[in-house]
Amino acid sequence: MKLASCSGDRSIRVFKKKSNKSWVMQTALTDAHSKTVRRVSWNPRSTKLAASSFDGSVSIWEMSESEPSGFICAATLEGHENEVKGVSWDSSGSMVATSGRDKSVWVWTHEEETGEFECLSVLRGHSQDVKAVSWHPSRPVLFSASYDNTIREWQQSGDDWKCTAKLDTAHSSTVWDISPDFSGTRIASCSDDSTVVFWKRGAPFDVSDSEEACVWTAQKSIRGEGAFGGRPVYGVSWSHSPQNSHLIATAAGEDRKSTRLNSSHGKL
Repeated sequence: MKLASCSGDRSIRVFKKKSNKSWVMQTALTDAHSKTVRRVSWNPRSTKLAASSFDGSVSIWEMSESEPSGFICAATLEGHENEVKGVSWDSSGSMVATSGRDKSVWVWTHEEETGEFECLSVLRGHSQDVKAVSWHPSRPVLFSASYDNTIREWQQSGDDWKCTAKLDTAHSSTVWDISPDFSGTRIASCSDDSTVVFWKRGAPFDVSDSEEACVWTAQKSIRGEGAFGGRPVYGVSWSHSPQNSHLIATAAGEDRKSTRLNSSHGKL
């Protein structure tokens, strides 16, 4: 079992779980990016790792026994005008989505045989930078979260992609992160407004939907001084295990003590 982290020190660090349930740092990947590495995402079907950076690029890493670090940078994805904020592999491991400060979401396809990446589509709809992207756990459905306080759902329509839902009724400030549950019919989102909102889709996934259709409803929320000390909530992750579907992890700016993996990047 491995865990990857990233940091403003421009590095990606890979940790390995030991038999005694403790974690040890396996390697530090430091030669791919010249600025902050914002997010990392493991390919669910292989050992590939994607990392997005403020230098405007995304690095794709593969495990390699011939490299001292254990990893080799197999590809670099370029196209965003500036900072790349989000990166996420789909459930098939054949597509990766990226998002950035240029207000766009890019969908890339990966050919396993050749190892090459090709941009399938550039999705535009958000009016501000896109902080995060996340895929449905089993369908080719993509979610994006933005500085414009909204969440969008995207689906493929023919040779292109279209926005099939716009979620804009719950957050009053930047949406930092989004995470679907194991079924993909519920989403958790977190925001600069110090809330975590839980959404439920009220209709089957259908590419004929349009962004005017109200298919998602904000059902519940965690908010207020008691939950996050009135501070922004930067990260949310919903367990994709049916047995642990009640477990959700959040990361906020309230500086509370918690059990965590010691950082090897320095100050977080």
